[in-house]
Amino acid sequence: MSESLGPDIYTESQTLSALLSAISYGVVISLYLLCCHSLLNGRNNYSARKKGFFLSYATILLSLSTIAVVEDTRSLLINTYFDEIFFSVPSAAVIPCGIWAADIFMMWRCVVLYQGSSKVTRIILFSVIVLLLLASIVSGSISLVAQMGDFEESMSFYFLILISISFVVNVTLSLMIFVQIRRHQRNIVQVLGSSYGALYTRIIILFVESCGLIAIWNLGCMISFVLSFTGLQIFLTLFPHILALSPLFVVYRVAHGMEVTTTIEASDLRFVSGVSPTTSQGL
Repeated sequence: MSESLGPDIYTESQTLSALLSAISYGVVISLYLLCCHSLLNGRNNYSARKKGFFLSYATILLSLSTIAVVEDTRSLLINTYFDEIFFSVPSAAVIPCGIWAADIFMMWRCVVLYQGSSKVTRIILFSVIVLLLLASIVSGSISLVAQMGDFEESMSFYFLILISISFVVNVTLSLMIFVQIRRHQRNIVQVLGSSYGALYTRIIILFVESCGLIAIWNLGCMISFVLSFTGLQIFLTLFPHILALSPLFVVYRVAHGMEVTTTIEASDLRFVSGVSPTTSQGL
């Protein structure tokens, strides 16, 4: 490992991390611009309020990604060229805030998906969501305090707890979203025929990929922490951009109208006899 990276492993790793961070930031900017274009000029029926929400949310994600790449550049300059840089950014808050932004967005989408469910199901869902939200907020707050305060010895431990809880949150949300959309897919196929099941398959892939991307990155960070892997810095450096890209991808597809609700031409309907239509609105 040391021969491949050179004598100064930390500097080599930091340089590579900064380069990958800049590339990832370029992808974030591109996806952000696509989201803005689709929301403002795309063919969708969203209200001005909903468009404003998505634009504000996407801008927050871009801001967190921007802070991350600026801090990466600043750290690289300090360790290679300068002893001190005249500017600083609140980088300690980037990952906790990014996790909150991504998790809360997917929690909201999960709640919307379960709107038409029974009262008992919604109560169970609400309880699970509240527990996940509290766990995310508490772990993120503790990690943030540890980073901003003088708790260097315990900071890694608290940060490990944060990404572990984020992993659990995203896996749980992926399963809940998969189960609900799969149920709607089964109902639609029974009513309209198998040709209409493909839409729901794409939506399942969309949401599961979104949560799964963060979950896989969380898993990589946890393994790197436990094994003291040199590449941990790369995982952590790219993490803010992953937290931005994952929900931005969902926003972009939603802006294109790819939600569970869709417009079906009347001439294409093929009701299966003996089965009552079921609704899946608000998804």
